[in-house]
Amino acid sequence: MNDEMFERDDLHDALLHRICIDLSSRLVEIEMAYYASSGDRQRTPGVLRIEGVGSLSAILGLMSLESHAKFGNFVSWVPSARGHGYLYLANGCIQVAYERYEIC
Repeated sequence: MNDEMFERDDLHDALLHRICIDLSSRLVEIEMAYYASSGDRQRTPGVLRIEGVGSLSAILGLMSLESHAKFGNFVSWVPSARGHGYLYLANGCIQVAYERYEIC
């Protein structure tokens, strides 16, 4: 993973739809609608797929996330090459330790 990948995958103003955790597979899938590139005017359906999850912590203000959804409730996705990522939301944060991630 390189810095260009991290900048591309920022996910600013994406809309959170659902978070699915599969304990037996150590997999987290975050369903969303996001801007695939900075010039896009419409969001694209997608999934932030996080594999090999070792730990996950989340603090989520669900009412605030819902009220902020019109504008996008993701602030940013900040992954690192060392396998720790932070998903900052309009009123909350998800911290995850992982082996790999992809946006599909």
